[in-house]
Amino acid sequence: MSSTLEFKAPSAYTFRVSCCRAALTLFKGFRSDPLANSLLRSPSCLYIFFELLVSLARLGALKLVCVEDSGAAASAALLAAGRAQLSGKPGVSAAARLLAFLAACLKLRGLLLLTGSAAWFPRYRRILRQVEKPCHLLFIASLLPGRGYGSRVLKTVEEECRRLGRQAVILEVDLENRALMFYARRGYAPLAVTRFAGRDFLLMVKEFQEELPERWRSR
Repeated sequence: MSSTLEFKAPSAYTFRVSCCRAALTLFKGFRSDPLANSLLRSPSCLYIFFELLVSLARLGALKLVCVEDSGAAASAALLAAGRAQLSGKPGVSAAARLLAFLAACLKLRGLLLLTGSAAWFPRYRRILRQVEKPCHLLFIASLLPGRGYGSRVLKTVEEECRRLGRQAVILEVDLENRALMFYARRGYAPLAVTRFAGRDFLLMVKEFQEELPERWRSR
């Protein structure tokens, strides 16, 4: 998908698949996240992690959706839609940088937690098979909670997933995160409780029931 794709909203905001300072927005949203703090050595590691993921999105392996205000990302989301495809030297280099980052930035405790979670992955895959053709919302963050930026970027994620022919959005929320109610109010239903790196998460899903509007199908 082109990095210049835009979604025009009724307001003055512009939705883009690529936008300025997206990695910084995601970093600020997750710098106090207990899982990130238990896995990574320092805040700078978290920022580098999001920089690498944004670079993968630019290469087409992930999707990046933002709501911009004054030329920078006010909210941002990273999602996977189907299997990631990386080809050519840039893709291989980006994947290698991500692996090198993980080797350098994971705490020993973080490595042990990830290793301990590996046994749970087969069950996790079986749960995901219950949802047909989903987008997987990996990360979402808003700089100014309560201003509507998070709701706008989530709605745009859903529209983008439908435009790509996906039939649902799935995401995980830490059971101690107040955002559980945010997603429940927007139509996300619980699917299963999952466990990753020593923490419990609620896997939630929103299946699309209505047809994609004509203005999106024609894009």
